[in-house]
Amino acid sequence: MRKYSKSETKTNIAIKLWTSRSKAFTLVELLVAISIIGLMSSITVVALKSARAQSRDAKRINQLGQLQTALELYFDKHGTYPQVNNASTSKKENGCGQSGSWCELETALTAFMNPIPRDPLGLQDDYRLYYDSDSNTNNNSYGLMTRMEHGANVSLMVNDGGYYLDFYEIGPEPPYCARTYSGNGADWLTANSKVCQGGD
Repeated sequence: MRKYSKSETKTNIAIKLWTSRSKAFTLVELLVAISIIGLMSSITVVALKSARAQSRDAKRINQLGQLQTALELYFDKHGTYPQVNNASTSKKENGCGQSGSWCELETALTAFMNPIPRDPLGLQDDYRLYYDSDSNTNNNSYGLMTRMEHGANVSLMVNDGGYYLDFYEIGPEPPYCARTYSGNGADWLTANSKVCQGGD
């Protein structure tokens, strides 16, 4: 049987100690790993929140497009757009809008779209859908709008041809008012049934 020298014995002991220690994590290593996992989780949550907001904005645009189609079908049948002013899906009116106007619009469009949409976030006041018809032109004009949630869609709201820079607007009324009047005069969503605030 081979005998080990003192130096060889010390080396073997050192290797065994190093091997046994390397099998476990130190406290510092565990803390670093936990920090990295926490950071990655935070990044994932932020990215997911952003993707959901983008998805809701896409749904809002789609909803307005569907409403626009229903409004045109209504116009083809009746020769005018539904006479509903300043309608919105706000939380304050339980999704029926001012004086029940959104539900009034829903009733008018029942044959073409039922139910008509509400905002993807549900009933609340920051993000909602709007409709306004212009009785001053025998309801031959209307506007639809919604607020975008994702920062990447700001340019859609600014460059849609309408009056409001913080809303996405479609329909004949918004660009007409923005083109014809300036300042508050281009405000098309009004309770007094005029095509533009301060204009006629």
